[in-house]
Amino acid sequence: GDKLLENNLNDWKLKDSVLLTKFGLQTNFVYETMKVRTLKTTFNQVKPDKITNYWNNLQKGITDTVLVRLGNEYLKEKIKKIAPASYSLPNSTGASILKKIIEPFKGKLLFIDFWALNNGFSTGDIKAMKNKRDMYTGNRDFDFIFISDERSGYQEDYDKFVKEQELTNSFRITVDEFNYIRQLFSISGLPRHVVIDAKGNVQNDNFNMNLFDFELDKFSK
Repeated sequence: GDKLLENNLNDWKLKDSVLLTKFGLQTNFVYETMKVRTLKTTFNQVKPDKITNYWNNLQKGITDTVLVRLGNEYLKEKIKKIAPASYSLPNSTGASILKKIIEPFKGKLLFIDFWALNNGFSTGDIKAMKNKRDMYTGNRDFDFIFISDERSGYQEDYDKFVKEQELTNSFRITVDEFNYIRQLFSISGLPRHVVIDAKGNVQNDNFNMNLFDFELDKFSK
């Protein structure tokens, strides 16, 4: 999967270069259309969590806005097909802990980030999303929630990071509570992102934050 995407991107870069250096031609509508037409086939050959990043890289060489919109439609169509079915939280200790945390946000779509201060992938993801979070501060339809446990770092460091990243809805729970929630979603590694819908059901228990923008499309319709 990864090798296929890498090879595809390298092939298009080579074709871009040949088009310019050998023929002295800039990219054009017909050529860019060829790129977009390969998307559906490529999307069917690789893992779902790789397709957004692939399209983001491919569209850097596409100047026509109509074709960019078409590529986005192909991506959204594929994402809808692979979207998991939602389910209600069970009657368990982990679910009870989570329900208590999210109760004040009832009626909103929630993007929950289970993270750890001493986990570089966790903090890196949070930093990468800061500008996006800032764009939607105070949104009435959805919100971000951050949950970590007491052992993931010193309280002072935790407070500093939360303040710097403006993690308004941040919850630092006990190790036992965190473990119960890990069992609930079978979390083996961090970060892990879970999406809860406005009714309190689990919409996606292993969400790829690269798909965040597409998840919000429902609010623009």
